[in-house]
Amino acid sequence: RGDWVALVKVEFDFVCDEHTACRCYEDKCAHTKGVYNTHEGTLKETCESLCMEDVECNGIEYNELDQKCETHVDFLTDRKDNEDTLCCEKKMSFNSLPIDFKYACGSQSCNETADNGTLSFNAAALTVGATYEAHLLSKTGFDIKAKTKPFFVAGDGL
Repeated sequence: RGDWVALVKVEFDFVCDEHTACRCYEDKCAHTKGVYNTHEGTLKETCESLCMEDVECNGIEYNELDQKCETHVDFLTDRKDNEDTLCCEKKMSFNSLPIDFKYACGSQSCNETADNGTLSFNAAALTVGATYEAHLLSKTGFDIKAKTKPFFVAGDGL
């Protein structure tokens, strides 16, 4: 009891393997090249931005010579040698300190287990353009019992 919900900022970065093409094996994809959207005539930075803006995107394959970008929405489980491309996985990290937190059932001493409800935080603590998750944490704060999908703050609503 005494579980709490923390709002944490999610940050993304790309980890790239040069001279490789992205592949999806291990029966996780319908096709070994994976599921992706193609963007022609793009710079690598634009390709990365397209992926960052899409919460479903797990990484990119980029060919600098052709300026061809693939934003992948599947699991990037493997690589294939390819001199002209690089495969970059979008990796998630969390800000080490919660931005805000609340007790799931209203107070630290309650004996109820929260299993549904509405959660609201002060939007003044959020940054436009950033991505966040809400985590339901155990009373010790070390175990994530549940979490939301990452959500993106698009504007300040003014």
